[in-house]
Amino acid sequence: MMMVIPVSSHKLIKIRKVNRKNLTKLALLCSFAACTVNLVGSFSNHWLYTSEVLQYYQPNNTRRDSSDINVYFKNATIGPFKFCWLDPATPYHCVPVSYLQYEDPSDVTTSVQQSMRRSFPLMIMGIVLDVLGFCLSVLSYRLPNPYKSLLFASIVHINTGIVNFACIIVFMSSLSKEVGNKIYPASEFDEPLFHFHYGFSFLLIKV
Repeated sequence: MMMVIPVSSHKLIKIRKVNRKNLTKLALLCSFAACTVNLVGSFSNHWLYTSEVLQYYQPNNTRRDSSDINVYFKNATIGPFKFCWLDPATPYHCVPVSYLQYEDPSDVTTSVQQSMRRSFPLMIMGIVLDVLGFCLSVLSYRLPNPYKSLLFASIVHINTGIVNFACIIVFMSSLSKEVGNKIYPASEFDEPLFHFHYGFSFLLIKV
């Protein structure tokens, strides 16, 4: 007569309860860190810093003399909720970003800001997924058998990374499309007409 070997369902039975608790705690901490970084990067306004050369600016409404060697700039800070800028005639100020209105841009900086709006819905989607993943991680830490909820939390965080990556691609491609060759000097004796660098908020999203 053959002996029947008892079989139990696979539930990571080789991991002791203490180690399992430590692993779910580590998953919770990693989820909290990812969610915090994403929230800080999304809700802070320092995504992009730009500086545009105003070629045809005439100070004090006077005709610009050919001997005037001064270079005038429009400097801006672009984010998902505020558009802050200054130029020689306007002090530094911020205006809220309106996603429902599109006006004809008067310069490259405004055109860049309007073009980048299409990436921000992806940012909102990434926030929602990250918060959902963190809630599932908390649930996994509280449950005695966290296997299913931990699996769902991992899947949600993976999809968050995919959405954030798509947001980054759309953001950078929008910038390249609007700026074009203005970031390169026309000759070795000239300066580029447009300068930019990414802010810490955008770098946090990339992380």
